Amino acid sequence: MTPIAGAGESPLHRRLLAALRAVVALACLLSELASSSSHWGVTVAAYLFAAFALLSLIARWEERPGFELLGLVLQSIFFMLFAAFGAGSGPLLAGALFCHLMLACLLTQSFLSTCIVAAASCAFLAGVRTPQAAALWPLTVWLGALGAAGAWQRSRLESLLAEGLRRSGEWREQAERARDAERHKLAGDFHDGPLQGFAGLQMRLETLRKIMERKPEAALEELRSVQELARGQTAEMRAFLKGIRPVEVGEGGLVSTLRQAVREFEKHTGIAASFQNQGSPEMSAADRSAQVAQILQEALNNVRKHSRATRVAVTLRGGPDGAEITVEDNGTGFPFSGAYSLEELDLLRLGPASIRIRVRQLGGKLMLESRPQRGASVTVQIPA
Repeated sequence: MTPIAGAGESPLHRRLLAALRAVVALACLLSELASSSSHWGVTVAAYLFAAFALLSLIARWEERPGFELLGLVLQSIFFMLFAAFGAGSGPLLAGALFCHLMLACLLTQSFLSTCIVAAASCAFLAGVRTPQAAALWPLTVWLGALGAAGAWQRSRLESLLAEGLRRSGEWREQAERARDAERHKLAGDFHDGPLQGFAGLQMRLETLRKIMERKPEAALEELRSVQELARGQTAEMRAFLKGIRPVEVGEGGLVSTLRQAVREFEKHTGIAASFQNQGSPEMSAADRSAQVAQILQEALNNVRKHSRATRVAVTLRGGPDGAEITVEDNGTGFPFSGAYSLEELDLLRLGPASIRIRVRQLGGKLMLESRPQRGASVTVQIPA
């Protein structure tokens, strides 16, 4: 009968339960002392139980590990004796004592512990042939059933809470991993993109300065070249900023947003891009649609940066079950050959990490096919 974490584990509940037990114990003792027909054994038990209840309240024994089990056993034994052989106002006080017993089990004990206490009490009263036990037996059965039902409901809710906390921890870890992956990706993209371009621009400017010192007439052509490099770097920076900006789904819906993303990709990169819609996907939430659009944005950004492609085709398939996007290009492909699923890519640490993380968080599927020097295709399925 090991207690489980719950509402009764707080110090306030423990103190209230201990105070209530002391009140009921003193009432039982006074009832025995006031009755002329009290049994000496029950009176001694009432003295001992009252002393135990008061000492536990004063010394805060309820805060010590394992004390609740001892208190539960002693209170159960005293209830059986008092309910069967108590005198005076015994039935009323015995009922109050059992109510407190079931309340303590409900707040601090497991479903199994509550069932054991209720069953043992009912079985004892059923086997004792006294008028008081016979009168208390129906009340014990009903209160025991209610206590067991409440303990079962509490255990079920605690299991749901524990599962929710576990999932919350997993989602928090996934969010942290996704954040770290985004930071690494952002740093890598900036290093390989704009930073390299600015370094090249700085070198060209240094070359231009030396040419102007020796051959001022030849510096004009170099200046034009540097201006072209600066314009290209500006376009690169704009594309970089656009690639890291979160995608928002407009009023036209997901299909319109994806089509516009493909158009802007073709406009800014000069790579021929086509978009084909083979069904309108139905997503359960707007943020899932935004995640689908972000996945396409990152796939197109990878094509722009790494593939050296001259043509890219985007195909959208959708319906009530979700969306499927295929991005296929005729570039250099990945440095490996074959078709790989999301699980295989995670195991081998291949493919675009940011897309893998997003697809996994959305509970989707991914299939990547690489044909070195002949292109690649990425197919992503996201459930509604």
